[in-house]
Amino acid sequence: MRLRSVIGILCVGGWCSLLLEAGNEGPAPQKEITYSKDVAPVLYKNCVMCHRPNDIAPMSLLTYEEVLPFAGLIRQSVDQRKMPPWHADPSVGEFMNDARLSDADIRTIDEWVKGGMKKGDPKDMPSAPAFEPGWHIKPDVIFTIPEFLVPKTAQDDYEYIYVATNFSEDKWIQAGEVLPGDRRVVHHATVSVIDQAEYAKHLAEHAKENAGVDEYHYRTGKVLHLRPDAPVIDDGCAAPDGGGIPGHSSGYLNIVPAIYLPGHMPEVRPPGYALRIPAGGYLQFQVHYSNHHG
Repeated sequence: MRLRSVIGILCVGGWCSLLLEAGNEGPAPQKEITYSKDVAPVLYKNCVMCHRPNDIAPMSLLTYEEVLPFAGLIRQSVDQRKMPPWHADPSVGEFMNDARLSDADIRTIDEWVKGGMKKGDPKDMPSAPAFEPGWHIKPDVIFTIPEFLVPKTAQDDYEYIYVATNFSEDKWIQAGEVLPGDRRVVHHATVSVIDQAEYAKHLAEHAKENAGVDEYHYRTGKVLHLRPDAPVIDDGCAAPDGGGIPGHSSGYLNIVPAIYLPGHMPEVRPPGYALRIPAGGYLQFQVHYSNHHG
């Protein structure tokens, strides 16, 4: 509510009096929220690294026409903080790659949908972000895994592919990047260093149809799941296994030179830091394929 004040000065003889009249001028005009001026910048900054053509997300959100049919779903997803995906506890520390929307951004989308999803002036549209199709680093060596056909019905599939480095001496890796051949079906990928002496054991383990299955795990195809009735430990530090599955230590060393996630940039170590890949070592590509495009 705004108040309108009128000031008057009344002078009689040598005396002056100050008169103040206050009145109600009605509610302040609401700011009009439009796609081009308010919503597009939020989506461009936080969403379209995945929601763009030929990428992992089920729909593109680069244009007003693409966004409009999903506006209600977008509002619901951000209000419930399902999108962007972020599973770390926000009350524990600060994260430099925190993907959560700010309260102001959520309010903008919420008010835009409630206000009729106006398009706005095209002149207010920000420039669409440009995405580099290739490497973000200049690699000194490139390892390529064999082409893999993802079935039309494969909603979730884990594949383990091993590539020999053929390094004749130890190598120290400062930066690494995973470049998917088809982003529509690669949900994520992790590259781990496997010592030559451990290679045969890893290969044999992943060749088993029931690999990893025990009283706490079950399989659907090649995907290993934790059973819903697995025990929950409130204080992992006080448990003998450090909070891991009973009988399995939670702390194991896994040398990971690079990973892939939608929107994730290369792994680059600070100056003076690097990861060692031993001579004769292997790279294990753990790839999660997820064909939701059909």
